[in-house]
Amino acid sequence: MPSFDFTDIPFDLKPLAYYVQKSMRDSTQIIYHQQQFVIGDDMPIYIRFEDVYHFITFKEISVNSIMNYIRYLADCCARAGMDQRFEFISPVIVSPVQCVADRAAYIRERADYILQILRNAPQGKLFLMPYNSGQHWILTIIDPWDDLVLYFNPLGNKPGDDFKDLITTALNDWKISVGRGVRQRRN
Repeated sequence: MPSFDFTDIPFDLKPLAYYVQKSMRDSTQIIYHQQQFVIGDDMPIYIRFEDVYHFITFKEISVNSIMNYIRYLADCCARAGMDQRFEFISPVIVSPVQCVADRAAYIRERADYILQILRNAPQGKLFLMPYNSGQHWILTIIDPWDDLVLYFNPLGNKPGDDFKDLITTALNDWKISVGRGVRQRRN
């Protein structure tokens, strides 16, 4: 198990680092359930030592950390009375894995999940979708009624083919399901 170099940790995070280093072992994890209203599905969320270690040392952020942050944002939205305005799409399901035998079927499976979330979307609802292409996290905001996809990539890279195919498939399926015409993908 790695240990923390407390000299490089911000003062406010040191108590958390001390606690985690003392209390959590390699196999220790905290498990709680992400409620259905948060990401459209009830699923277990894990917090492991590595997740906290990466967070405190500003290293790679795991999908578990992103899921915990989504939970926090959902609570903030609920407290502000904005929980009907936003919904989150699970990065666990939409972010690609590297080795897939049938790419088209894999796109279809993930697009079907997005369609399930978008299916009953009222006009004006925005869907926030963290996505990891394998290199780093990006944020996507989807407004299906206005045919709008906002892609926020802090590195400035253009979306890859997996992302474009996933979003195009999901939105085209949604348009068909609500009786709207389908447009061709823009590059």
